[in-house]
Amino acid sequence: MAQGDVSNAKDDTRFYSQDAGDGLDVDLSHQALDLLAGAGTFYGPDGPRWDATELPWALDLVVQADDGTGGYLYSREAAGDGIRLSMAAGGVIEARVDGVVVATVEYPNAGAGPHDVVITWSMELYVFSTGAADAARSELRAYNRTAGGFVQSVATHALPADANADAIWGARTAGGADAFEGVSLEWRWSVGRFHPAAETREDFVEQTGEPTLVYAQRREAPVPSSASGIGAHDHFAGPAYQAVAAGLHQLDLRQAGAIVAELYRDGPTLSILASEVRRLADPDGDGFTFFGQYLVHRPLPRPTNRLAARVHIQTWREGGGEPLPLVVRCYSMARLPLGLAGNAGPLPAWTRFYREIEILAEHGSGTTGGAWYDFEALRIARDGTEDGTYLALAFAADPFYAEVQRWRVRAWTVEPAIVDTAGDLPLGGV
Repeated sequence: MAQGDVSNAKDDTRFYSQDAGDGLDVDLSHQALDLLAGAGTFYGPDGPRWDATELPWALDLVVQADDGTGGYLYSREAAGDGIRLSMAAGGVIEARVDGVVVATVEYPNAGAGPHDVVITWSMELYVFSTGAADAARSELRAYNRTAGGFVQSVATHALPADANADAIWGARTAGGADAFEGVSLEWRWSVGRFHPAAETREDFVEQTGEPTLVYAQRREAPVPSSASGIGAHDHFAGPAYQAVAAGLHQLDLRQAGAIVAELYRDGPTLSILASEVRRLADPDGDGFTFFGQYLVHRPLPRPTNRLAARVHIQTWREGGGEPLPLVVRCYSMARLPLGLAGNAGPLPAWTRFYREIEILAEHGSGTTGGAWYDFEALRIARDGTEDGTYLALAFAADPFYAEVQRWRVRAWTVEPAIVDTAGDLPLGGV
């Protein structure tokens, strides 16, 4: 392989090697600075290239191991300062900062091997830090490529001190002390960008396949031909061309895909007491609360008569305890569920349809977990133009537990669909 011409050696990579022909000491990144040989291992001489205080950074290793494998995977330590990544019997992986264990995982399905294990330690500045004790945030992950499975541990801790030491790969010292007992396959050190779990999976576990065409439909536009005479100077051609424009408009809408595809990376924590989010009154009077950020207007193709809606929600009870029920509705409405002030005249009818689901709260803090929930085919209440609808999520919880019940919306999708209500569609609906 040519140095600087390997897909896993990215713009932020300061060292990358593979045990495939060239050897683990050969740097395949654009830096092209090979490691030095130690006693049964390799190391990088002390210098800013290995500075772990320059956040964010990511350390990636691919190894072969089993439940009896141990030893140092990476070490840059001196006088108690620096970082260390090691493995102990039972598949236990430890990340240490200045001699303190900050994160531990046991690689999934550890047992008689060997297993190909992908290990990643990513560190960044903690944006919600309250002081020196939680100034940094680490994610320690392990994938078992042979037996399957993924595990991750997230922790906050103090910033690492600069060790001013060599970077030792696969041992504690360049002399081979506490050498890793398994087989190292790939090593990578990157600085300047935090590597999320999805990127690690794409680089070392499995790559997402290219999309393939599974369904296509050709729709003929009613464009008048010159032979028809429609469009000649002595004909009134407006209706014909208006039909063409309307047909193409509907075709564009059909090709648009999902009309709601929202991912809320930092969505607010919700409760029926929440004051930091926009709330709407309960127009039906049956205990449901609308929040403004989950209320949108979207265009719809005319042939659509149903909506396929999904929501990903985390629910929990502060302090633990028995699960609490949360009921969630997805609405399609002809207008907003709001009154008009002053002498604006009578309101049009508030036509609306909804589907609802019931969720039991999970234990924990709500920072992890959650699940997807599907609403059955939702009928559509079209607005005055007939080309759109108002969509909303509404929530109902027991006010008796308002002080402890919490939830968070992580994602929301809505796609147009056609249900064969008359029984005359060729495939029973799309």
